[in-house]
Amino acid sequence: MYRVFFKKKRRKELAKQALLIKESLLVHEYHHASYQLKPLIQSDKIAEQPVVVSLTSYAKRIYDVYLVLESIAQQTVKPNRVILWLAEDELTADELPVTLKQRLDFGLEVRFCPDTRSYKKIVPTLELCPESIVITLDDDIIYPHDTIENLLREHQKYPQAILGNRAHEITFEKGKVQPYKHWNKEVSQQSDHLFLTGCGAILYPPGSLSQAVTDQSLFMQLCPHADDIWLYVMAKLQGTEIRKAQGRCFKHFIQIANNQDNGLNKLNVDRGRNDSQLKAVLNHFNYSLR
Repeated sequence: MYRVFFKKKRRKELAKQALLIKESLLVHEYHHASYQLKPLIQSDKIAEQPVVVSLTSYAKRIYDVYLVLESIAQQTVKPNRVILWLAEDELTADELPVTLKQRLDFGLEVRFCPDTRSYKKIVPTLELCPESIVITLDDDIIYPHDTIENLLREHQKYPQAILGNRAHEITFEKGKVQPYKHWNKEVSQQSDHLFLTGCGAILYPPGSLSQAVTDQSLFMQLCPHADDIWLYVMAKLQGTEIRKAQGRCFKHFIQIANNQDNGLNKLNVDRGRNDSQLKAVLNHFNYSLR
């Protein structure tokens, strides 16, 4: 019995090591491909409205963002714009690494805004491009080559819906929302209580979020560490359908670096900050999820 147990454990360890080697080789491949400096964007119309890819980063990750940009350059369908937002009090245009400067002639826009943490990924773009389709990406994920194509294909089927590649399902007990750690994680089926996570890429049609979404003083007060929660409630307030995009599995994805400062994700879950922030936003807007 014990021999079988240790054999299974060993197989799992070997499989994990093989996966890590595969991921390392893929990152290495993208690094070398990045020297070719392919265009990040196209001018052709690919949807009813312009398609803007929006992301943010900060000083400790700025030297690795080029790998995410390379994954955009290798997309089967390229967006019309790519905007990277940086905090105006952290970096300047002169301090950008060469890997970003040399992409400015290939479609990259680097813009500066107030430091609103992860909200820089989307809020400034919503204000700058209110009539565009916005696709948000994280700055530490290498995205599969058909990520944008897959989201736009789903958008054609559900043009009013917010679409994401990775989703959890909010669960309830006695009519009340259960703690985040008890939600159904990484679900594939549709549900009335899908909660999209940003790392899987999310598509927002124009007007799909409440006008309150850009209220900086409010979201920094109520939900400073969880933009996913704020955006979820903004979609609910607007009455927008939230859907899990089909055709792409994000249960496992290639992460460039595991360098979450202060273990932010772990803190949000272990200390219940996700739960307290969700409660604060729902209470402020007097909104119930049931």
